[in-house]
Amino acid sequence: MNWKSIIISGLITGVATLAAGLFLFWLQSKEPKLVYTNIISEPFVEGRDSRYIQQIDVVNSGETYLEDIRFSVAFAEAKINNHSIKIDSNIPYRKKVNESSLRLIIDSLNENEAVRISLILTASESQEMKPNISLRAKNIKGQLNEKSQKGDEFSILIALASAYIGLFAALVSTRRGRRAFQRMSRGLLLRDFSGDQVYNIASALAIAGLAEKARSMLYPPRSRMYWIEADLLGAEAIESKDQNVRSKILAALNYLADSQEMASSSKAIVLYNIARVLEVDGHGNQVIAALESARKVNSRTLEVRLKADPILEKYASS
Repeated sequence: MNWKSIIISGLITGVATLAAGLFLFWLQSKEPKLVYTNIISEPFVEGRDSRYIQQIDVVNSGETYLEDIRFSVAFAEAKINNHSIKIDSNIPYRKKVNESSLRLIIDSLNENEAVRISLILTASESQEMKPNISLRAKNIKGQLNEKSQKGDEFSILIALASAYIGLFAALVSTRRGRRAFQRMSRGLLLRDFSGDQVYNIASALAIAGLAEKARSMLYPPRSRMYWIEADLLGAEAIESKDQNVRSKILAALNYLADSQEMASSSKAIVLYNIARVLEVDGHGNQVIAALESARKVNSRTLEVRLKADPILEKYASS
């Protein structure tokens, strides 16, 4: 067998193996996937009757239509003070809420459609906040999403590309091969990972001089949301004994509020956390200004927070 035959045989084998791998990946991506993420904030108040914010996102992360989605969350040692359900107004759903549990039945979810459940809870700080969550749909059981689907796809595609780098080198040695490789790259490898809120949050922290905290936003990679990070940063600033750290966190929150486009509820929560830090520092006039800005953005979200917050409850509308 001459060298030309060896190369041709290798190329055919490589193409067949690569095609089989990509076809298997495509089949896996077509499987129904129902996942949820679960985030809980640090307590607003230490000691007895501490308040927490729990956020749960339910997402149809597969590429198939899901029916009869049933979600429930129950707390053994916590009380639900308030709740919010964010879902497309065109998606029918039913809910049942009591002091310790919330149940939700959603008729259907298309691919990438989601529902966000936000809860304000009261519990003792010494108690572990481990809710009992159940999620299922017709013919599928939901699972906790411990890492982003984008990360999974990216890892699989990079592994395939690395395994056949020699094959790609041979392909791009010809004009036709280069064109084929460009089409493959655009379709499979060059996914759009822009727009994640984590980068804007990290940028705000870096600008404020909190370099280590900025790095912690990016490694390990995971999704972040403006409102929960604002809650965590606000709580950290209030608990910190270092005035320099408090000032830097306040600067980061102000940068997010002034420079980033975000949902009105998220911006209201960022401004609300600015007001919390300012109140603890004794800057009454600035507190009122921050709260007025938050009311103009989303008064409903702000009032829910103020009524549940012992630091700012005196500013709640009567």
